[in-house]
Amino acid sequence: MNDSDKVGIPLRSPNFDFVSKIEPLLGELGARAERYSLDNPNTAMMKIRQLGELQLPYEQRVKQAISKIVASRTWTDPQRKWLKRIGKQLEREVVVDHQTVDSGQFGAQGGYQRLNSIFNGELDELLHQIAEEIWDVVA
Repeated sequence: MNDSDKVGIPLRSPNFDFVSKIEPLLGELGARAERYSLDNPNTAMMKIRQLGELQLPYEQRVKQAISKIVASRTWTDPQRKWLKRIGKQLEREVVVDHQTVDSGQFGAQGGYQRLNSIFNGELDELLHQIAEEIWDVVA
């Protein structure tokens, strides 16, 4: 029996570090499952990793996605403010698209045309990137 097989000694795997940051026990369980899955390790790892990803609440996913996008490049102050507003809206509604941006608080402040102008004609790409980041693997 090697040290990683002993009860009480944590077993770690880089594939589950993202889970360990949120829930250490779940990360360790994933690492153990990875270690002991012999029949179909790729499928086993993928399924366990998916389970871990589901542990992160949607609201937290949105916050992390917006933070990552804000950090990805230099934004103007108005762009940063709108990114935060988009994030708050995404916490309430799962979809923020052209129609959403033309209604409610966004519509009252100029809607899609104004926001697209603020983001230099790249609003659609930005909304797509935000959606990708929300559902991407949390790393």
